Amino acid sequence: MANEILEEVIREFILFFNDFYSGHYVIANIMTGFDPMKFDYPDVSDVFHNQIGILQTYLADRLVEPQGRDFRSRTTNFTFNDIAGHVSIITAVDLVHMDSIIGAFNLTKDRE
Repeated sequence: MANEILEEVIREFILFFNDFYSGHYVIANIMTGFDPMKFDYPDVSDVFHNQIGILQTYLADRLVEPQGRDFRSRTTNFTFNDIAGHVSIITAVDLVHMDSIIGAFNLTKDRE
């Protein structure tokens, strides 16, 4: 039951992430070809943490550039600072919550 819940959380997170940020090429390329259902839950968490870290680095780099500070998406109307704030929430809330579920229930696809 807990595995099914986590799998659904992962699926919904990927859909949300792609829908919300797909207007930005760097993000669209990060998760291309990644199928979380082929990995164990702690491994999926590691991939998410690593990719979010790449995204945070990208945003921090853009925010120190004058054109990055002035950027506003014509599609979403978000600035890089807005996106960085959303990514911080994902890191502080969603990924922490996912990690706590994995840890609390010792979730794994490895049945051995």
